[in-house]
Parts: sequence; structure tokens; C-alpha cells
Amino acid sequence: MEDSRLEQLLNTVSVSGDELEFQRLVKEQMIQMTDAVKEDEIGNVMGFVHPGENCDILITAHGDEIGLKVSHVTSEGYVKVEKRGGIIPALFPGHLVRIRQDGRDLYGSVCHNREAGRGIETSVEDLTIDIGAKTREEAEGLVRIGAEIVFDGVPRNLANEELCARALDDKLGVYVVLETLEQLVKKGCRSRVCCCVTVAEETTKSGAFWVAQRVKPKVHIAVDVTDAQDTPWGRKTVSLGAGPVLCDAPLVSRSINQRLVKAADRAGVSLQWEVASARTYTDADQVHFTNEGVLTALVSIPLKYMHTPAEVGSRKDLAACISLLTEFAMDPKECY
Repeated sequence: MEDSRLEQLLNTVSVSGDELEFQRLVKEQMIQMTDAVKEDEIGNVMGFVHPGENCDILITAHGDEIGLKVSHVTSEGYVKVEKRGGIIPALFPGHLVRIRQDGRDLYGSVCHNREAGRGIETSVEDLTIDIGAKTREEAEGLVRIGAEIVFDGVPRNLANEELCARALDDKLGVYVVLETLEQLVKKGCRSRVCCCVTVAEETTKSGAFWVAQRVKPKVHIAVDVTDAQDTPWGRKTVSLGAGPVLCDAPLVSRSINQRLVKAADRAGVSLQWEVASARTYTDADQVHFTNEGVLTALVSIPLKYMHTPAEVGSRKDLAACISLLTEFAMDPKECY
């Protein structure tokens, strides 16, 4: 990959509830952009433009990813696991995994044989990892309870400015938030903005609640991913490379969506739309109900194969999201 910031984000493990190493990286990046960087007690990292008691706009993306946690080891030295977030258990058997603990990596193979796997629905309880240990004592000397587990793989470039990796949900969003913060500072943004990378979206959404309660925004934009439909089985309503996706949902503010459309026109950005029946199932839901209520919108990055070890996104959509959010947030008169 040619973008070192994005590559660093993708290579850093951040299973939901254990985002400390990832958030440390985010903080280091933000400090290079603004002197006003804060971190709260649960790990949210916030970079401010014109910090004050409250902010005009809160822009968030979540830094946590789905994954597994070591729950115990067997007498034969195999590792058993518990899930964090919406994993798909059937994708794990036969794959190499990366076990992250105390700043170091250990690797293992998720046990699989063809006969045992035929016609059987896989659950988290079925997942067993071979780390090469032969006894419980040996395994316990190598791995501790609570260690993070993710698919092992290297981010790869695809054709047409697309990229493939695990955890593009929502490290693409984190990248967009960081780049937007950098652009707002460089261009002399007039709004009071908080760009925040939140924790625990995939499990509790507590991070979004905490930051919104503290900065008391007038407007909140959640930056997340949404399913692209240009797949062999899709309806092609949302496509990779065709621009950011706005959400038409009862929880989303119509007025903020309209202002995002105007910002897209000014920035020359093409938009796509999706419709939700109620909530968005992102940090937007949590922020909307904080304080006395917050006007909220969702800007999504199209993503193929969500929650798999080989998610696919487009650099074109990243650039368009950064342009859209920068244009939207520059002037408080334009955003609410």
C-alpha cells in the first residue's frame, strides 16, 4: 500500500474493548495536526478545531473491530475463544489467525477438517485454535486469557483504486476522520469541530455516548461503512467508487442531510443513498439520544464483504468522503 497512515491503521489490532494500542496510534496522528487533543477514561481520542465548552460539529468513526478473545485452553494445549462483535464463525475454520497480547504477536491455525465441517453450522463454541502447544501448561505459558484474535493477513491493493483487508469496518472511517481533521486545520475552519475516534461501537456503543455527553455537539456526523451492492448477488443500489452514501432513516435529521447535499454540490462530490427502517446501527443512534437530543446524520463508505477477512473498499470513496466532510464543516452557518 502506498498510504502509510492507512496501512498503519489496518495493521494495528483493535478488537472491541481492547483498542488501547490502536487509539495510541490515533492520538499520535492527531497530535501532528492540532495542539488540542484529548483522551477520555474509556479510550475515546478527540482532536479539536477551535476547542471550547461545546462544539458545533462532532464527527466520529469507531476504532474497534470485530474479532475473538482467548477464553481458555484445553488439556491438549488448544485455544478456545469468545466473540467480540458480529463475527461470522463459519469463516474461521482453516484460516491463519493473529493473536495479539502485550505488544507481541502469536499465530495459530483454526482447526478444520472437511468431514467434520460438512453440512454443520459453525458456532463460536466450535472454534478451536492450534498454536503448536502440546499441553495446557505449555499453552498457558504462550497465551493469556483475554488475548485478541483477528484474521492474519496483509492489506492489498486491487484494480481500480480498490483495496482489500480485514477491519476496513471502520478503519476506513477512522482514516477519513483523521484526514478531515488535517484538512480543516490547514484550511482555516471557522467551526468548532471535534473529530473523535470512538471505542466499542461493535459491542456497546459506549464510546459515542461518552464523547457526545462531554462535547455537547449541535450536529453529529457518524462516518461508518455500508454494504455495497455491486456484487454477484447485489441489487447495485450502492456501488464502490460512486461516492459517499447518505442515509434516509427516521433517526437521521432531514435538515442535516439537505446541508450535506449542498456541501457535496459545492465540493463536486457525487452522493449515493440508502434507506433504513428505523435506526442506523452505528454510533449515530447513541449520539442522537444524548444531552437534549442531537441532530445526527450518517455518512457511509461503500464496502463489500463486510465482517469477513477480505473486505473491499475504494480509495475514490475515501477521497470523496474527506472532501464532503471538509466542505460541510468549514463554516458553522452551512452545517446547521
